[in-house]
Amino acid sequence: MRATLRIPLPPDLEARLGPTDLNNVVPAQFTADSVVTLHDPGTGEPVLVVIIEPQGREDDDKQYAWPAYVTNVRRAAKCPRAVLVVICPDPVEGEKCRKGIPTGHPGFDLWPIVIDPLHAPSADGASPWLVIFDACLGVIEMGTEPGARRILNARDLKPTKGQRGQINAATDLAQLDRWFDRALTAGTAAEVFAD
Repeated sequence: MRATLRIPLPPDLEARLGPTDLNNVVPAQFTADSVVTLHDPGTGEPVLVVIIEPQGREDDDKQYAWPAYVTNVRRAAKCPRAVLVVICPDPVEGEKCRKGIPTGHPGFDLWPIVIDPLHAPSADGASPWLVIFDACLGVIEMGTEPGARRILNARDLKPTKGQRGQINAATDLAQLDRWFDRALTAGTAAEVFAD
C-alpha cells in the first residue's frame, strides 16, 4: 500500500475488513465491492480505509457514487483518511476512471487511484491480494473464457467439472462478465454460477 498509494503509513499496521454498507437513510443506497481498514496495532485506531471497486464498463453514476463512498466510509469507520482504488482490466476504461470527479466544493475533487494492466504494481513477492489483482489485470480481459477460469483459480474457488464446462461452452459475453464480476468477491464457486 505504501508504494502503490504513496501514502505515508506507520511501519506496523494491521489490516481488517471494513464495513461495505455505505448507506445513507435518504435517498440512495451505496454499497462498495470491498473495503479494507488499516489499523494501528498499538492503539487499534483506524489509520486508512481503502475502498476497492472493480470497474469493467462505463458507469455514468460513478461520478456521484464514488465521492459518496469515500465520505460515507470515513464516517462509518471513523477514520480520518479514505482512498478509492479502482481496478480496471481494460486500460481504456482505466483512463476514463482516472479522470478527476469535481464535487463543486473547493479542494474536494476526487481523483481515484486506478490500477489497470498499464498501471499496476509489481506482483513480485507480493501478498495474495496483489497476486489476485495481477491475475485480474495481466492477461485477463473481461468477457473471456480464460479470464473467468483464471480468476476462479487465483481465488482458489474450485469450480466443479460442470461449472468448468459452463465456462468453456459460454458464448454470451454478458454472462462471462457476470461470472467474472462475481468471482472477484464470491466466497464459493457456487456463488459465481448462481443464476
